[in-house]
Amino acid sequence: MREKITIVLPPTASSDIDLDLVNLTEYLTKRVFKGKWQGGGLLGGKFGYGVDYENEVFMMKPFCWCDREDCDWCAENSDSHQKRLFKKYGDKKWAEWGYAPNFWYKPSNLQVRWYKWIGRDTEFNKKITNKQWKEIYKECIKSITQPPIKERTK
Repeated sequence: MREKITIVLPPTASSDIDLDLVNLTEYLTKRVFKGKWQGGGLLGGKFGYGVDYENEVFMMKPFCWCDREDCDWCAENSDSHQKRLFKKYGDKKWAEWGYAPNFWYKPSNLQVRWYKWIGRDTEFNKKITNKQWKEIYKECIKSITQPPIKERTK
């Protein structure tokens, strides 16, 4: 007798924006980090978690589990933490939740958050069209001509 088994997994990257964020992660990993492993390879796929990168145009940060009080990406709902997040990212929604965005396109203040990997419970601070996203994505790729901000300030 054969039994049928159904395996249910959380969603993965499937929208154009999700897939472009995965592609952006791969691009950064290969071009900026010279293939150095940034984490991934499980349910989110090899490049499905994001990387720690920031320049003048955008910032990307993987989901964080460090639980340090001074980490912008680990939830904390103290007034001082919320004020710091609002001052830095300018979005009341994320500040009230106690999280910084995983992706931040600075010119339009578009902010995206995901849970663990790109495409899982992805949320945006504002609505954008696919046409707007394609322009943002092109600008992000075009902006990757210099080392990340952290490397330039060392």
